[in-house]
Amino acid sequence: MNLKKLFLLCSLVFTTMAFAQQTVKGSVKDSKGKPVAGATVIVVGTSRATTTSPEGGYSIEAQAEETLQFNAQGYQNVQRKVGLETTIDVVLPLTSEDAKTVGALGIERDANATGYSETTLE
Repeated sequence: MNLKKLFLLCSLVFTTMAFAQQTVKGSVKDSKGKPVAGATVIVVGTSRATTTSPEGGYSIEAQAEETLQFNAQGYQNVQRKVGLETTIDVVLPLTSEDAKTVGALGIERDANATGYSETTLE
């Protein structure tokens, strides 16, 4: 009888450990290596979410096998599956719409088109 109770207790402890949440930390940067401030980090299928700091850092509670979705305005969404690692760094690529620019009178033009030039201020 005591052996059954011990087995049940061990099973409960191991099951709880398998589904325990861990703190996942990391950084979100753009393709040039600059931090993306204010990007949203969401655990897919849950209400858990956070935003990145001005330095691009984040911290969120997630379980192994859950998926994190990273998104920010002007960037493509990226998803990463959480495994045993506690640090996930992500690079967000620019959306393809960034190749279009809006000129005078709200006319959209392709920046890669020939016969068109523009000045970009950074």
